[in-house]
Amino acid sequence: MKNLTEVGICLQLGINVNYVGGPGIGKSAATDQLCELLGMYQRTVIATNYQPSDFNGLPGLVQKDGEVYCKLIPNEWAIDVNNHLAQGQRCAVFFDEFCNAAPSVQGATLRGIHDGHWGDLLLDRKMCTYIIAGNPMELSAGGFDLSAPAANRFAHYECVPNPEYWIH
Repeated sequence: MKNLTEVGICLQLGINVNYVGGPGIGKSAATDQLCELLGMYQRTVIATNYQPSDFNGLPGLVQKDGEVYCKLIPNEWAIDVNNHLAQGQRCAVFFDEFCNAAPSVQGATLRGIHDGHWGDLLLDRKMCTYIIAGNPMELSAGGFDLSAPAANRFAHYECVPNPEYWIH
């Protein structure tokens, strides 16, 4: 893929990336390989499989010191990433198929992508970078444009296949 050097620099600097390209050209595979090359733990989250509450946290009762209160419980993927961060490992959360996620789902990710809050769990933004990937609207299966608030949280790159990489 072209732009991999630029995307790699963004990931090393903690700059979130939006990767747009045609279906089946290797966006996910390139992201996997790039994160591996950079020594980052990568967790893929298929955005279309989630509801807004999955990102904002599911309400749950918690008992602590004899008191019962409501807490916004984060999804399993956020807990997994937090465990890797706790071990000092840089992480990338890869929201695949982001353009096909409903606007309410995309909107629910804004706080977490901006400041690392997923429910009541705070992921360290200095150690965790976010990547979204999707297809251009004309090639998308019922996709949605990014809202301005979402678009402002990312560096944008077009994912263009490089035949030289495929040949070698």
